[in-house]
Amino acid sequence: MYACLIRALSASRSNTSSDSDHLGMDFDLSDEQHLLKESARRFVNERCTFDAWQRWRAAGQSPGEALWAEFAAMGWLQLPFAQEDGGFDAGPVETMLLVEELGRGLMAEPFLQSVVLTGELLRRSPASAQRSARIAQVGQGRCRVAVAHAESAARYRLDAVATQARRQGSTWRISGCKNVVLGAAKANALIVSAATDQGISLFWVDSQTQGVALHAYPTVDGVGGADIRFVDVAVSDSALVGELGQGVELMHAAGARALAAMGAEAVGLMDLLLEQTVAYTSQRRQFGQPVARFQALRHRMVDMFMQAEQTRSLVYLATIRLLEDHPETAKALSALKVQIGKGGRFVSQQAVQLHGGMGMSDEIVVGHAFKRLLALDAQLGNVDHHLQRFASLSA
Repeated sequence: MYACLIRALSASRSNTSSDSDHLGMDFDLSDEQHLLKESARRFVNERCTFDAWQRWRAAGQSPGEALWAEFAAMGWLQLPFAQEDGGFDAGPVETMLLVEELGRGLMAEPFLQSVVLTGELLRRSPASAQRSARIAQVGQGRCRVAVAHAESAARYRLDAVATQARRQGSTWRISGCKNVVLGAAKANALIVSAATDQGISLFWVDSQTQGVALHAYPTVDGVGGADIRFVDVAVSDSALVGELGQGVELMHAAGARALAAMGAEAVGLMDLLLEQTVAYTSQRRQFGQPVARFQALRHRMVDMFMQAEQTRSLVYLATIRLLEDHPETAKALSALKVQIGKGGRFVSQQAVQLHGGMGMSDEIVVGHAFKRLLALDAQLGNVDHHLQRFASLSA
């Protein structure tokens, strides 16, 4: 199905684009990509059963956190980095294949934060000893990173940063507040955006640095967030991630990679919900037959399937655009994010309703997948934000 849809989307693009826009690329999966997808699915099925998932969550761990060392051993934490940095130089397609399978196991965090988002920020940074050391720490699983960028007044704007970084001699002093920093409570380091005289810049800050005050709280999907106050936090020039004033550009690039990966996770979650719903309605009997035979319920499950496939198609389109650095990449990503919100809500609600009252209980996986899709809708811009963005890009 993957190859067929990719060919259809590629053909559609070639019919509407100039010859100079079309790169003539072959989107059939390579042997290595097939191996990555199959090994990821096998790993999720064997190592992340729902019983194991519940035990980890009861112990205060996310599944991704519990299996982080194994992620490193599989080489997944090194995917986005270049070979000269000890990575596999993987692109958006490989990330999509892996994250979709992780989504099926409810274990995509903290991979999205520490590897996809942080990895792109580091990958685009100029070569230095500090950059190499940070990439090695992330790739070997010795460091989990949270990106501290959102602020209460920003409303998803990347250029709205009130946090300040002032230079004093050879030291930078960072002061300000960041909100809803996902995974911050268990992160070893933070990448913090702050306004400087040269523009918004990014700084690498150790979580235990003096002046970092963190207030952690649970989020609806169980990942956990934190509000962080930085009070005259001192860092050196080596803490810079990227060039001075390059923060917004870097966050746009990293956010694009993260949006595509979130779409892949949403597809995995929707597939999981549809699979669970079909299985449950095939087992539950009423009036002497499985309720899955009732025409009204079959129509609802077909609608769930169609929403999942629409999301999958938009993930493929956005991934292709991202891979080719196409001028309409931003539009494709905003269209995908709108579908994540609307399609994810529809599939989740149908799954819960067709499971009855137990759909939102902690004892089955459906309610947890519902909450994760709800959380994805709010990250990196909600439906309203991306509808407005799409309209402005289309004007």
